[in-house]
This record gives sequence, structure tokens and C-alpha cells, in this order.
Amino acid sequence: MALGLGAAVLVSGVLSTPGAMATPAPTEAAPATADDTESAESEDGLLYPEDWDIAGPAVEPANDEEQAALAAVEMYEKAWESEDCEDYLTSTSAAWREALNIVDCDTFWRVSASLEGADDELKPALITSTGSRNYTIGVVMTMPVDPDSLPGDDPGISEWRSLASYHVRQSGGEWLVEAVHDLDDGREENEMAPGERAESDRTLAQWEEAIVGGNCEALMASTTEGFRDGSGLTDCAALQSWIQERAEWCDMTMEPVDTYYRTLWDMHHDEIIATVEQTCLYLQDEDGNTLDPPEEGEPEEVEFHLVFDWDTGRWLLNNVG
Repeated sequence: MALGLGAAVLVSGVLSTPGAMATPAPTEAAPATADDTESAESEDGLLYPEDWDIAGPAVEPANDEEQAALAAVEMYEKAWESEDCEDYLTSTSAAWREALNIVDCDTFWRVSASLEGADDELKPALITSTGSRNYTIGVVMTMPVDPDSLPGDDPGISEWRSLASYHVRQSGGEWLVEAVHDLDDGREENEMAPGERAESDRTLAQWEEAIVGGNCEALMASTTEGFRDGSGLTDCAALQSWIQERAEWCDMTMEPVDTYYRTLWDMHHDEIIATVEQTCLYLQDEDGNTLDPPEEGEPEEVEFHLVFDWDTGRWLLNNVG
């Protein structure tokens, strides 16, 4: 199976995307069953098991639907291992490919080639329904490690284990992976690798130049094509039209609040979350009447999602939530 990007950085030294090796799991974990596993539901509806059985046997699908959902996960991972773009496109939703910023085969091949030589074992540890035509599938990823390649005189480690949660949905009769969360990729929340904070700050500054100052070059430099298509800001004319319309009723300012690396994300990609406080100085009321003097609105905290762009080597704005 394909090696997660964080681990691939340390093993191959190929990728420019920063990450960290998952903490090795103890081999003497207490036995448990799928029925004993406790889960916590996150804000996005995914289940993050708190006590998976990483040492016990693999959990077997209980019915044809579970088997089909698991097959999508296996195809997804096999795609990375074999650099098979057709399997990647077949096993993933369009929304997930856009979220990863890996939407075409050229980008996929460039990323998967960086993982060449990785051989993970994927073992299902949890298969649970999360609604109509939805499953969360928890797996244990095990990767053999050469102890001689690790720091220290006697690290005593021969394999790395990590936990991942796959969210799979049935669409048009096909089961598609639409989210993958690495549950223990080795970073603490808010931890940023060298250069990441400066890079994300630069992207946000360019985004502000674009939507406040109308700088079209800054828009193109700070956003992915998928974001521009989704927001309607596809070109300079669209940007200028949007700014002109907003300028009639709002003079907007932006202030950064926080920036952090997101740990619960796909093992083949990283994400940075940046929160920004936006404030409107209202120039008109709801009926379009001029306000004299203008009225300052309540600050609104907005969350920006940045992904690594494989063409430019930069972190770009890909979603606003």
C-alpha cells in the first residue's frame, strides 16, 4: 500500500511537502473486538475510533455493501502503490480530488512517483455505517522499517503503524472515497513545519491584495483553479465585478487570527487551516440607502483551507469554510 506523505519525506527525501512519521504503535495492545470499539463523532460527521484493535485479526465485512465500500478503500490505496491513475479516478469522488488538489493524472503520477518503493499493509479494524449509503472504515497501516535507517544506536523498531479513517459514500451505484483522515501522523495540533507559516502568511496576504485591492495577479497566485471555479472568480473581469459590487455597500478589512497544520487529513496530502477575522464597514443599509456615517459591522471569523500545489510548490487557498 502507498506510504503516507509524512513518512515518505523521511524515508525517501523526495517530497517537498512537510510531514512527520507516525508514532510506532505498541505491539502488545490489549485485544478488542469491533463491537467493543468506542467512537467519537466529529463536527463533520466522521467517526474517529478511540480504541481500535491494532493487534487483533482484521475485521471482515458483514454484508455485500460493506464489502463494496472496503473494496473502494483498497482500490484507492492500490492506486497509490501501483501509480494507477484510472483506479484513483474510479475510487474517488470529484469533490475529494479537488480537496486534495490532485485532479488530473499528471499531478497524480507526480505525487505517486514520490512514494515509489513504499509497501504498507492495510488491515480493516472498523467498518461502521454512518448513514444511508455511507460507511466509515477504520484501518491499521503497517509499514516495515529498516532499523539501520533510523536514528539512535538501537532504536528497536522494525515497523511503523498508524491509524486512518476512510469515509466512503455510494454515488450512482459506485462506492467512492470522499475523505481520508490520518489519525496519528506524528504532529501536534497547531504544529507547523519550517517555512509553512511564512508560506501560508504569504498566500493570505496575496488573497487580501486580490479581494480588497483588486489585484488579479495576486488572485491567480494565491488560489487553486478549483477554488476559482467554485467561487466564480475565474478571471480578472469576474474579480473586478465582484469587488465593484461589494464596494458599494462594504469597505472590508482582514486580520489574521491563527494558522495551524491539520492533523486529521489524507495520508497522501497535507492541509493548513488559517482563520481570519473579516470586518465590514457598512456604507449602505439593507434597503440600499447610504449610511452617514458608515456603521462598523461585527467581526466575522472565516476559516481558509490551504493545500500544497504540486505545480508551483506553494500552499494555495482551496476552500473557505
